[in-house]
Amino acid sequence: MIRQFVRFYSQKVAIVGSGPAGFYTALRLLKDPSQKINVDIFEKLPVPYGLSRFGVAPDHPEVKECQTRFEEVAHDKRFNFYGNVDIGKDVSIEMLKDNYNAVIFAYGCSEDNKLNIKGADHKGVISSRQFVGWYNGVFDLQDLNPPLEKARRVVIIGNGNVALDLTRVLLGPVDPLWKSTDITAKAISKLKESKVEHVTIVGRRGLLQSAFTNKELKELIDMHSIGVGFKGVSEDHIAPFAPLAKNLGRVQKRRLDLLTKYFQKVKNSTKTACTKEWELQYLLSPKEIIAKDDQLLSKVVFEHNVLVQPDIDVPVSIEPTGEFTELPADLLIYSTGYKGSAIQGLIEAGIPFNEKKGYIPNKDGRVSPGIYASGWIRRGATGAIASTMMDAFFVAETVLSDLDNSSTEKHGLGHYISKQNKPVVTWQDWEKIQQHESEAGTSLGKTREKLTTIDQVLELIK
Repeated sequence: MIRQFVRFYSQKVAIVGSGPAGFYTALRLLKDPSQKINVDIFEKLPVPYGLSRFGVAPDHPEVKECQTRFEEVAHDKRFNFYGNVDIGKDVSIEMLKDNYNAVIFAYGCSEDNKLNIKGADHKGVISSRQFVGWYNGVFDLQDLNPPLEKARRVVIIGNGNVALDLTRVLLGPVDPLWKSTDITAKAISKLKESKVEHVTIVGRRGLLQSAFTNKELKELIDMHSIGVGFKGVSEDHIAPFAPLAKNLGRVQKRRLDLLTKYFQKVKNSTKTACTKEWELQYLLSPKEIIAKDDQLLSKVVFEHNVLVQPDIDVPVSIEPTGEFTELPADLLIYSTGYKGSAIQGLIEAGIPFNEKKGYIPNKDGRVSPGIYASGWIRRGATGAIASTMMDAFFVAETVLSDLDNSSTEKHGLGHYISKQNKPVVTWQDWEKIQQHESEAGTSLGKTREKLTTIDQVLELIK
């Protein structure tokens, strides 16, 4: 006779981080309502959603629709949200390990891949993380105060979708583009004062290696209709690919077609009504940033590159040529990606961390027995929310398979958390915060007016 093991208690799972990776992992863990699993999400900030709240372009609200699914997770009776709890400081990692059957780190990547060149420490050099966080209401970035009212030319290093988002924000008219979005009131005010009229987006590699998607490219090109002109891309970067068009993939063909048409349009145009413009530059690596004064830059020195591909099966790389050029710039924003960092106590708890690449080493999400990683902190800062969802589901399946073989009863930290002197934000508190922000936004004709200091948030839920 075969005996089937029946568990009479719930498995306790702790997730560190309440962004898309954390919530999608919780969603999959709780998918089956019959499963005896309880999930506690711990969030350092007093508000949830991570990059979904703080990193999405304000004119792309459809990207935030994932939050509707997250709300459904939060209303599951097997779920608890603990905001304003800093794991490693308020609660040690050892405590998590002792009180949960599984601990999943899903706190993302919140540091910059910095520019290691001369002049990069100037105030006029800003990371995309800082700039995006500033206009999206990240609490500790509200004092950034970029001197947009003095700057006319901005150079952006990196040509992913974030770089294109930044260009739309910098050049797009506040009304109608931004006035009704959830960009903070402070950022709206600064954008209204902005003198920025030209943005140059610079990539180290070539046209076909551009990191942006065609959808984002077209969206930016189409801003010509509201006075933001596409200056184009040098014909030197397009002409070599014309004979190869038949052999290109669908995405590359579409990109080349978009740029060719608009390059020809710019070339044949004798007059434009656009008062602002942007351009794409390729095969340039930044080497030095030269300042004008303590707030603004003068120019950026670049070295020219050439593409190298010794074999068709080898990825394209670049080699410097030793030739240099200069681009005028009042401000420089580098959009060269994010990297993760080890939270306090991680290494001491015996959890490995790759400092160079900024992620927690793992195999299929497993770090060590009972310890897991999900999302960007597992695989590095690559991919959008959709790919993070798939990754989170994959890791959740790994956790579920391991929990099937676990027979140790754990009790979680709900009782301990409730006794802390520090204010802890519950999901009911968050709903109060969300209602306040929505009502404040409605009164201003916006989708939301975010609270921008932690003190404001905690005062509201007293």
